[in-house]
Amino acid sequence: MLEKHQQRGNSSSAMLMIVLFVAVIAAGVWAVYTYGEGHVIIDGRTVSELEPWEIIGGVIAGVIALIVGLTVGLIGLIIGLVAMVISIVLGLIGVMAGLFITIGTLLGPFLLLAAIILLMRRNKQAAGAEAAWCPEHGADCNGH
Repeated sequence: MLEKHQQRGNSSSAMLMIVLFVAVIAAGVWAVYTYGEGHVIIDGRTVSELEPWEIIGGVIAGVIALIVGLTVGLIGLIIGLVAMVISIVLGLIGVMAGLFITIGTLLGPFLLLAAIILLMRRNKQAAGAEAAWCPEHGADCNGH
């Protein structure tokens, strides 16, 4: 029972769209008959010479073309904005990579020198610890 109610709820929005579509077509036909006599010429014929189904069909085609054009334009706008964001992010990544390369080039020799000094100190301390190792206790005995 609940599923049928949900299906009916979905049809109300579809019904609203159909009513709006019919209202737009009616307004378009009214506008063509009211304002189009001197401006609308199709195949050399004016509005008064056209059949009603030709005018209604033209309005329907125009409304559908308008909907499609706006939808495709919106999709294109969204794609363009996403591409813009991606290009900005990639540009920032490139700038940061360049900065890391520059910093690495400038600080690399100093960091290498610091690493060598630390390794030499560590080796020196390890050599001193081996001399203080006590075979009796298996650890440093503090001079025992």
